[in-house]
Amino acid sequence: MKTKWAERPSITDYLALLSMVIAMIWVGVSARQARAEVLGSAGISATDTGATVTMSRGVATLTLINDAASANEAYFRVFWCGEPTGAATTASPIRLQPGESIAFTYEPKTESSLSSGTGYCHFSYICAGAETATIRWVAK
Repeated sequence: MKTKWAERPSITDYLALLSMVIAMIWVGVSARQARAEVLGSAGISATDTGATVTMSRGVATLTLINDAASANEAYFRVFWCGEPTGAATTASPIRLQPGESIAFTYEPKTESSLSSGTGYCHFSYICAGAETATIRWVAK
């Protein structure tokens, strides 16, 4: 009695499998790049009327920069996602002189934490009365 061997996969089957593997890798890389997109601003005029910035997603790193050309200080408050926001005041603990910056790093418990709405989501800023500063922020 002759044994019937299973048919060997054709080159077309191998190519189909290869294209599926490449597609899965591409989807994984694309998702990682989307989370790695850098957010920020070119320059915000900070005055004695405070404001709050809300980022489009939670970020793991946030850098605040006072780009003021004069001696005007900027004051900040930083908030995690889900935390109630509040206005910055001149008594806020983060005070940046012109040319100074400060960086924050959020340490998520898991890789997917940032995509589920954790990290830094908001910050508020203000200057003292009659002062104006140009501030920038960069986040990833």
